[in-house]
Amino acid sequence: MSEIHTSILVDYEFVGEWHVFSSKDLPGLYVAHPDPAIAFNDVPVAIEKLIELNQKAKVKAKVEASLDEFLSWVTEKAAPMDLVARHRYSAQRFALLAA
Repeated sequence: MSEIHTSILVDYEFVGEWHVFSSKDLPGLYVAHPDPAIAFNDVPVAIEKLIELNQKAKVKAKVEASLDEFLSWVTEKAAPMDLVARHRYSAQRFALLAA
């Protein structure tokens, strides 16, 4: 089992028809897709690639919440999203493990 070295906070917001993930902890991270599951699942891949390219380090990124938890949370917030073109929610934490 890999040891957790750190984690980063990834912000989530709903913009128009897009589910958008970005992070102040990792400049350059920007994942967006109309399908929330696709966007959510692409975030760890994007984190790993950005760190590999920018820091020359191999890490394994792992979200601390499950896809089902995230989708349930998005579904609960669907009504306000229909009324507002841009709505910022909270953030998801992604653990970084040595690869």
